[in-house]
Amino acid sequence: MARDKLFDLKTMLTYTAFCIGIFLSSVSNAQGLDKTLINQLKSVYNNIRQPVEPAGKRISFLNTDSLFSATGVEIVQVMIIRHQKVNIPKQHNYTYREANRYFNAYDTAGIIPVPFSPVTLHQHEVDKVYCSLLPRTINTAQHLFGNDMKLEQHVFFNEFKKDMAPLPVVKFNLGTWSVLSSVQWMLGAGNQQGETYREARARARYGAEFLESRAMQENKVVLVSHGFLNHFIRKYMKDNGWHLIVKGGHHNLGVSLLVKEKSR
Repeated sequence: MARDKLFDLKTMLTYTAFCIGIFLSSVSNAQGLDKTLINQLKSVYNNIRQPVEPAGKRISFLNTDSLFSATGVEIVQVMIIRHQKVNIPKQHNYTYREANRYFNAYDTAGIIPVPFSPVTLHQHEVDKVYCSLLPRTINTAQHLFGNDMKLEQHVFFNEFKKDMAPLPVVKFNLGTWSVLSSVQWMLGAGNQQGETYREARARARYGAEFLESRAMQENKVVLVSHGFLNHFIRKYMKDNGWHLIVKGGHHNLGVSLLVKEKSR
């Protein structure tokens, strides 16, 4: 009887040690990209201003081979680029109807020539670039990566479509109209015939999850997209454990780079 009890005790201790080992292993893996390493990765781009000037250093993917050799950490990366400026004339102030026509035309216009590329890709580093269905992202991707680069277009990468604030008497510049429409849209006021703010955020979250899924398969992913959408994609990726190494902000041709430890 005493021998049986001793055997049960050994079994219980062995199982407990096994469980503790599994727990510690999972914690260790989750903390592979610690704060010190993230700061070291960010330091690569400390002196780069965006958008990058022609003579400046361009944004590129981090060298995963040297990183793995030095740290044993395997990462995946997502590069997000805002489109180039749209080739459409502007005036100083607009009525509600004029601003509405401008923003509708904005979605069908091409871009002005790209004076320089803000990114550098090595040969065969990616075999496709993701973008929206809108001409400004398609044109930007073609200018940056050439017509031979395969483009995979998805409607969920389209920019948020907001209703214009109906103020027929006054005139504002485009920035003011954009702010007024955004506030109205976020509050759910006005003519809500299109996508709601809640629906748009859900679409951005799906886009973030899509990019993570592709990154885990392809290791390096490039998206050419839009300012407002990119902001929310970055937010949801950070919420899901991604680290923002470079933040491109709202500038045209601004580049963001996010990294995450690769799932095993």
